[in-house]
Amino acid sequence: MANAAKFSGWEAVKQSITFVSAHAGDALRVAGPWVIAMTIVSFAMAQLSRSLLRSGLPVTELGIARASFGWLMLVALGVSYGAIAVAWHRLVLRSESQPGLALPSRRALIYALAVAALYAVLLLPVVVGEVVDFAMRQAEPAWRKTFMFIGEFLVLPIFVVSTRLVLKLPAIAVDDRKMTLAQSWRETAKIWPNMLWGMTLIWVPAFITARLVSQVLRVSPNEIALAIAAAASYAVTFGGFLLYATFLSLAYQRTANDISATFE
Repeated sequence: MANAAKFSGWEAVKQSITFVSAHAGDALRVAGPWVIAMTIVSFAMAQLSRSLLRSGLPVTELGIARASFGWLMLVALGVSYGAIAVAWHRLVLRSESQPGLALPSRRALIYALAVAALYAVLLLPVVVGEVVDFAMRQAEPAWRKTFMFIGEFLVLPIFVVSTRLVLKLPAIAVDDRKMTLAQSWRETAKIWPNMLWGMTLIWVPAFITARLVSQVLRVSPNEIALAIAAAASYAVTFGGFLLYATFLSLAYQRTANDISATFE
């Protein structure tokens, strides 16, 4: 960790943007097909959901069906994220250019499961808070506001903890079994504030842009506009995936291999 203290979240974000821009062709090959695939899946799910709404199903069954669609979309998004992230980590860290569609390999599935497990554990307090809030809907408003405040307050510690563990993700992509969660925790002891700042710089603009693009295009009830909205949102989201994977790769490279040239 001799050079780890020099890690700059801002410089890492700038280098991530430069890297993705310089490898635009690779980015299109890795993420482009997934943007198309997820747009098709999202559009099909939306049409199926509308059909169910018109079918006159009981409210309970309709709710279950729509929740199932939501979970299916989440699984599809997780698989696509794993495939994209692993291919991109290997490009950044091993200079392995993706020849075609980034298929969900064994590494990608393990990567996606690791992300799901990590955030499932970290978000457990939030889920518990939501359950408590649902159970207390008949309680006094002051109590509900208190529990909502506690839930919101927990978000920051959750992201801080996740920042301390995420070096395991690029390690999975490059088959580095030495980078355990405990090792990631130790390596990020001094750099986690800079990592958190860098992640914020990547994801807040990406999230806002995706939402704005989606909302602007959803004003039109035209189905073509809805498909374009979905494609635009996924393009921005997957662009965020690429920047985030590059950022994590740079952080991993600095801490795991102590490469001083990365930010100098």
